[in-house]
Amino acid sequence: MSNNPQNTTKHFVFFDISEELYQRVTDLIAELRAADDPRVYHKEVSQAVLDLVGVGFHFFFIDTLKTLKVGIVTQNTAKMGLKTLQRSMGIVIRRVVKSLNKEQFLKAAEVMENMMGERTTT
Repeated sequence: MSNNPQNTTKHFVFFDISEELYQRVTDLIAELRAADDPRVYHKEVSQAVLDLVGVGFHFFFIDTLKTLKVGIVTQNTAKMGLKTLQRSMGIVIRRVVKSLNKEQFLKAAEVMENMMGERTTT
């Protein structure tokens, strides 16, 4: 996103996710929309966010290190650092998601749906 409110051009970065994760998140979005109180799904939403972030970290960082052919020690150090970061993020994400109200959960479903984009086959 641009800091310029006049700029209507948007740029995107994509990464591939498994069919299982895609289906789990799209099913969760449907459940959130159908629920009388979507807040009961706070654990599932937190886990979905953590899983998507984890796949993104792996794609953008770990896979890039492999492409760059950095040494195994560097790769393992990076993996350990990301695991530590993900544990810390998990605490924050769970707290934030648990504090959302019904309207915010429904908006979160919309945001997740927009992030998912269209599934393509190659």
